[in-house]
Amino acid sequence: MKWRSPLKIPPQRGRVFRLVVSITLGALAAWAFTQLWAAVHTGILDWQMRYAHIHIERAIEPQSFWFYVTVFFAGFLWLLYACCAEILYAILWYEPQQFI
Repeated sequence: MKWRSPLKIPPQRGRVFRLVVSITLGALAAWAFTQLWAAVHTGILDWQMRYAHIHIERAIEPQSFWFYVTVFFAGFLWLLYACCAEILYAILWYEPQQFI
């Protein structure tokens, strides 16, 4: 069975590039998880972004709060999956291409 990169990174990029991308995704997933953990414990989801600011309080808008927490948690799970899958691919299944 031929394995392929979960993030569809071209084979020319190499193992080190794959590991750097995976570590970056892992750091982003860890940051997102800490933000969600704080939001669930405080009851305030507050993410400041350049073009859109999200500020939702659980006491005022409980349905919107839990909807956004669920959406952001799904994003965290995807980042974690992509990070782990790409690391496993780079370590176990990646075979460097021979260019002649």
